Amino acid sequence: METKNRSEGLDRSLPIAIVARQWFKEMTDTPPTSVQSALQQLRLSVAHIKHNSYVSISKDAPRRLMSPHSIKPEKSEVTTRKRNDECSNEKWLEQFLSYKTHEGIRYSSVQQLGARSRLFLSLLNKPISQITSKDAINFKTYLITSSKAYKTQKETLSAVKQFVKWLKLQNVLSTSPFDGVIIKQPAVKASAERQRWSHDALARLFKHDNFKTIPSELTPQAKREDFWIPLILLLSGARTGEICQLMTRDIIRHNGTWCIDINDLGEDRHLKTAASKRLVPIHHKLIDWGLLEYVEYRRKHGKVNLFDLTPKGADKDWYKSFSVRFSRVLSAMGFIGKHRPTLHSFRHTFIDELQQQGIPEHETSELVGHTKLGISYGRYGKTVNIERLNKVIQTLSFNFPFAF
Repeated sequence: METKNRSEGLDRSLPIAIVARQWFKEMTDTPPTSVQSALQQLRLSVAHIKHNSYVSISKDAPRRLMSPHSIKPEKSEVTTRKRNDECSNEKWLEQFLSYKTHEGIRYSSVQQLGARSRLFLSLLNKPISQITSKDAINFKTYLITSSKAYKTQKETLSAVKQFVKWLKLQNVLSTSPFDGVIIKQPAVKASAERQRWSHDALARLFKHDNFKTIPSELTPQAKREDFWIPLILLLSGARTGEICQLMTRDIIRHNGTWCIDINDLGEDRHLKTAASKRLVPIHHKLIDWGLLEYVEYRRKHGKVNLFDLTPKGADKDWYKSFSVRFSRVLSAMGFIGKHRPTLHSFRHTFIDELQQQGIPEHETSELVGHTKLGISYGRYGKTVNIERLNKVIQTLSFNFPFAF
């Protein structure tokens, strides 16, 4: 009551008690539609009493207190602004990630969006509704001066841009401060950033016990997979997940050419893009080593999948367990460090080999499932016929150190 005098304090509390009692009575008799607004009105009434130095009010004063039910709903703009102020940055981010999840985005992609957006928020130190172009420039500066690779910088900025664009759609922001903010690609060519298998590295890898002999019906299934999967990856240019999720029915003969039918038909099978669905002719070396016999063996034994691999994790990744096994092979053969070639490097090797042979880019794109970049090829180009693709893929030649 802003006094140390007991009697004065009691006197000052009386008008407040009268107002509060009347407020509670009206709240009990007819509950209001907005409790928060009613509480705010009570606070204003008490503040008014204090402002007038606790002057005693008449017995009619409570009647002048605005009824909670007479409070008009706040205007939508005010409500929106208040909600924006009260909603924390993390809550906005959670809503954004929920939105992306319902769009059908893969779990790992949603997790990446969250991690990259949280990086921006951790550097912001203010409500997301107050970000400016200066904040966007500061974040770009942070990225380009960090030790992160260009690809990571670009994808991180892209993730935050998506978040900010969504905030604008939610009327949290009136403009998008990241418009026009880009990270330029460095002078280093993209091909120089890719890790591929050199011919010497391949020769070393294929000296591993996994490749000493062609698997037979007596060979344990895991050993068969250790033999076939790396070779199929190298000679098809396919993504690791595309090969690991193959079914026996996906090995087909099309117009006289044996092909791998890469598709997403079946439970938990998925492709990266629409362009990923394709037919890839099988390299003659794989046929010579007995791939077709292996496929037939699986079919005869009632196996639906080409390999005994199962999808793992929230994203249903088929290559997880095999990737762990292959990492042990790399270590055993002396490939150490984060810059060593990987399963995905077989794909880069395939593409680079075709490029060195002068194969047209649109034909390579057809084989590896890339979207054609040019408007002429991308929109109007027809699928390259399988006979031509077969000729292209048979030009690949590696010095396999096999005794068989």
